[in-house]
Amino acid sequence: MKVIPCWLYVCICDALVGKIYPEIRVIAVRYTRKRELLIRYYLDRDVTDEDINRANEVMEYILENISSKDDITHYESECIYTKDKLGDIDTLDERIYARCEDDFYWLTF
Repeated sequence: MKVIPCWLYVCICDALVGKIYPEIRVIAVRYTRKRELLIRYYLDRDVTDEDINRANEVMEYILENISSKDDITHYESECIYTKDKLGDIDTLDERIYARCEDDFYWLTF
């Protein structure tokens, strides 16, 4: 697992304050050498337009609050419905959030 830069981790966590709601199971992040950012939300139900809007708001906050606009060259948010166990969910480079579920013991932080 690749670890995202500390400045980005802090910025994402700050953007998520007050934005995590009960249907979100996991929030995963990928940040590439090309400075491409992907934030993926795994939900416990079908994705709605409201989920997409909320994810876009978080991304906008991140982009507004990074120190240099060159730090992120491309960005994308995804919302995915999954019934997979937490331990089977693709956490990309890093898991930013995971709610407590019955199979929580599969996670290692």
